[in-house]
Amino acid sequence: MLVVAVNIPLIIGLVTSLKTNADISQNPLRLPTHFTLDHYLRLNSNPQFDFWKYITNSIALSTGAMILTAFLGVPATYGIVVLRIGGSRLLALVTSLRVVPAIMMMLPFFIMFTKAGLIDSIWALIFANTILQIPLVVLIYAAGMRSVPDSILDAARIDGAGELGVLLRIVLPIIRPSIASAALLTFVFAWSEYLFGLVLTTDSAVPLTVGVSNFVTNTGTQWGDLSATVIVSIIPTLLVAIFAQKHLVGGLTAGAMSGV
Repeated sequence: MLVVAVNIPLIIGLVTSLKTNADISQNPLRLPTHFTLDHYLRLNSNPQFDFWKYITNSIALSTGAMILTAFLGVPATYGIVVLRIGGSRLLALVTSLRVVPAIMMMLPFFIMFTKAGLIDSIWALIFANTILQIPLVVLIYAAGMRSVPDSILDAARIDGAGELGVLLRIVLPIIRPSIASAALLTFVFAWSEYLFGLVLTTDSAVPLTVGVSNFVTNTGTQWGDLSATVIVSIIPTLLVAIFAQKHLVGGLTAGAMSGV
């Protein structure tokens, strides 16, 4: 029952996407008298909505932010947790930035990206989402790295491994569940992000979350097309979740036994 209750909006959206416009206008919550796939078929040919551009931008944004946060988060966390650069205070400072509302970063981001010539660029969205998500990624990596026994790291150093070798050969394989968990959360959060996409883009880099506003017009809202777009937009995040699910629980609970 709880699963059904939580997914009621999704169920309503799915049912709405299968209704004709006449059914939607008569009673939005009633089951359709005739099922139709017209709203899904129209996604590829709707002149008011460039579906493939929007979804490509969202995939590029989410994938780019996921890769960049991993690339920056792993060495940063290794330095803080394993090499103890800055100690627990620096880790607390970095992770506390996660509670800063995104809207407070909006004006600095807009000024910075305007001067850099990145407005309406997918790179602006990738950089903005990376900065927003890196504290959460560092927190997850820190829990995983703290579960790595110091004896293993010391043994690798005694055998002649440098810090880069220790990171690549010892730490990364052990914290793989944490990396998968952080990647999944980063992808999902970047995929659903709206504010940066609204302010930092105008046309060519508009993500799907902003593009769906085209269905809200002066003459009304195209609920059928909007619902179909939302249902299709869920598929990429589901695929990423299915791929990473076996690592998700392990990554989020890493370090629990050591008091992290």
